[in-house]
Amino acid sequence: MSIKKKYLARFDRWLFESYSFDAKQWGLFRIIYALFMLVLFGLPQLVYLDGLPDAFFKPPRMSIGQFASGFPDLLFLQILGLLIVVAYLCILFGYRTKTASIAGVLLAFFAKTFVYSLGQINHDFMVWLVPLAGAFANWGAGYSIDAKNRSLEKSSQTQSWPIVLLVIIFCFAFALSGIHKILGGWTNLDLTAVQQMLARSAVVSQRDHFLAPFFLTFNNYYFWKAIDFLTLFFEIGIVVGIFLPRVFRIFLMAAVGFHAANLLMLNIDFSFNFAFYALFLNWVGISLWVDQSARAQTILSKMLTWRTFLVASILYLVFFFLTESSLIIFALTQIGFDYLGNAFVRILIGVGVVLWAIAHYLKTRSTPLINGIK
Repeated sequence: MSIKKKYLARFDRWLFESYSFDAKQWGLFRIIYALFMLVLFGLPQLVYLDGLPDAFFKPPRMSIGQFASGFPDLLFLQILGLLIVVAYLCILFGYRTKTASIAGVLLAFFAKTFVYSLGQINHDFMVWLVPLAGAFANWGAGYSIDAKNRSLEKSSQTQSWPIVLLVIIFCFAFALSGIHKILGGWTNLDLTAVQQMLARSAVVSQRDHFLAPFFLTFNNYYFWKAIDFLTLFFEIGIVVGIFLPRVFRIFLMAAVGFHAANLLMLNIDFSFNFAFYALFLNWVGISLWVDQSARAQTILSKMLTWRTFLVASILYLVFFFLTESSLIIFALTQIGFDYLGNAFVRILIGVGVVLWAIAHYLKTRSTPLINGIK
């Protein structure tokens, strides 16, 4: 074999075999992802934009918002929000899955154009890119209404290469953040960047909840400088995970702790990324458990029917129209939880999954959840 063919073979293995998903595994992930977005995290809230002065309208330069003269009216925002909900409900039940996935991505980014026009840009783009990868991977091939209406041979054809593209985008986004910090002076030994960020966040943005008051009075130079360098190592070092799936999964486990620290110390929420991180759970083991569980099979068979799809869709559309919220966020808000409280619940779920995986790994030396760590 020539050197050229050898490296092409390695490239093919990396692109097509780094992550392996069959139809059932993609189907289960699709359902969990859609449930996370609809029930736990929530879809874009848009109605609050109605009535804001157009003087506040400053859309990102590289966005379709540049063609608008101001914020849309209430009816437009309501229709846009409901269309996104329809797309995600179709993703959940697997109806016209590819079309719904692409539509959901386009509609969500279109909606974010107006949300980001206020100047605050969240780093949640990976969450909204997942359905695009799923569309090209054919994640509607298993556990979907589509699969019931197609031949088995056609419906079982899936792809895994879109996962690699998501990993590349995610790693480079993290690395660019780290490079930006280096250029901003984070390696300067006379600067404690995270400490200064904490002080500015608490004083200017009033983010002084959870552990922020304690760390505001904690003035150990070596601790804060170590946090600076650990942040840089984490954000830039994750690039190695592009070529090493096992290393990438370990980084993701660490990322959950990283996000927990961000929330508790800086009151900054990155828990939305968990919808993307879930893609790297051991879906082989999860799928095997579902196959062997009569109860799980019963739930899925009852869920993936036209009656359930239509009833659930109508109820959720009415709920979203009235509240523009997810089910869990709405419930937590009713008992007094604010935005940070909702984020804290998501962090607890993420940390719980990671701790459970580590405990099983230490017990059996073969983790049932995080695939690839042996």
